[in-house]
Amino acid sequence: MKKLGRLFSVYIDPKTYLILIYHLLAFPLGLIYFVCLVTGFSIGFGLTLIIVGLLILMLTLILVNFFTTVERKLAVWLLRIPDFQQDTSRFVQGERSIAKNFFRDIRSFRAWTGLIYLMLKLPIGIVTFSIVVFLLVSSLSLLASPLTYHFWQNHFWGPGILFWKIDTLGEGIIGFLLGIALLTVSLNVTNFLGWLVGVFTQWMLNPRLPKPAQSQNYLKPS
Repeated sequence: MKKLGRLFSVYIDPKTYLILIYHLLAFPLGLIYFVCLVTGFSIGFGLTLIIVGLLILMLTLILVNFFTTVERKLAVWLLRIPDFQQDTSRFVQGERSIAKNFFRDIRSFRAWTGLIYLMLKLPIGIVTFSIVVFLLVSSLSLLASPLTYHFWQNHFWGPGILFWKIDTLGEGIIGFLLGIALLTVSLNVTNFLGWLVGVFTQWMLNPRLPKPAQSQNYLKPS
C-alpha cells in the first residue's frame, strides 16, 4: 500500500507540476540557445580577421554565461535541486574588472561545460518535451472520452488505444479509468525525467562538483 500511495502522491506534490513546467520550457529554450550560439559563433569566427568578429565572439561568450545562469536558476526553482555553489574567487581584490572576469571565465573548465550543456539542451529538450506532451495528450484524451466519444462515432479517428476506438459510453468509462492509470504513470515518468535532467544539470553547471554529503539526497530519485 505504501508503494501504491507513493505512486499516486504525484498528484498532490507541487514538485510534479514544477517539473512539468520545466519540461514544457525545455524545447523552446533549447531552440533559443542553439540559434543564438550557432549564429554568434558562426558570424564571429567568420569575421575573426577584423575587430567586429572578436567583439561578436566576446558577446556570444557573455551570452553563454547568461544562459547558463538562467539554467541554474530554473533547475533550482523548478527541479528543486540543491542550490549551486557560488564561485566567489572572481571577486577577490584586484579582479573586479569585467575584462579580467571575462578572460578568467573563458579559461575555466566551467565555461566550456556550460557551452556543451547549452548545445545539448535542444536535443534533450526535444526528447523530454515530446515524451511529456505525448503522455499528457494521450492521458487527457482518455480522461475526456466519456464526454467526447459521441463526436467520433461517424469518424475514423477518435480517442482510443492503438486499434481500439472509443465510440460508446461504456467504452468511454473504460477509457476514463485507463486515463487515470496512464496519467498516474505519466506524471511519475515526468518526475523521473526531471530527476535525470536535474542530476545532469548539477554535474555540468556547478562551478565545483558538490561534496557527496551535499548532493546525495538529490541524487536519489524520489
